[in-house]
Amino acid sequence: IASYFYIIHDVSYGGAALFTTAYYLSFTIGRILSGLLTYKIHPKTLIISGELIIVGGALLLILNPFNGLIIYFIIVIMLGLGCAPVYPNMMYLNNVHFDKQQISKIISLQMAIGYMGFGILTPLAGLIFDLTTISLYPFFVFIIGIILIFLSYPYLFKSKTA
Repeated sequence: IASYFYIIHDVSYGGAALFTTAYYLSFTIGRILSGLLTYKIHPKTLIISGELIIVGGALLLILNPFNGLIIYFIIVIMLGLGCAPVYPNMMYLNNVHFDKQQISKIISLQMAIGYMGFGILTPLAGLIFDLTTISLYPFFVFIIGIILIFLSYPYLFKSKTA
């Protein structure tokens, strides 16, 4: 996020660092809110909402209908809030989709895949941007968001027996 805004939108070093801080702060606040909201809103709804917010934020960066630091700041906050509920609520729903005997293995597998995804996508994005341009960052986030929706759809809408 910092590199994208610094290189493409001429945001200062300090501004770019503030964007990164805003992302992680909104991510943290989103995780807390997600945990509190699970008493009122179904985890599936939180997951889908988060995924749509990610895709929407990326789409706003792609279309760039607005220009200005405040709008960019809001989009970064959207991305952080969108990412926040996905992973913990997916883990929470394991009780719905798997037998109790399998849950510890499934959670371990989910955690391993989550860390592998982070460990693979980050260098992959760096490689892609190094070979092309970092202006592709919003497209990368958009495509990954769409892939996340397609991959999570069967998990969210299939029963235990499927």
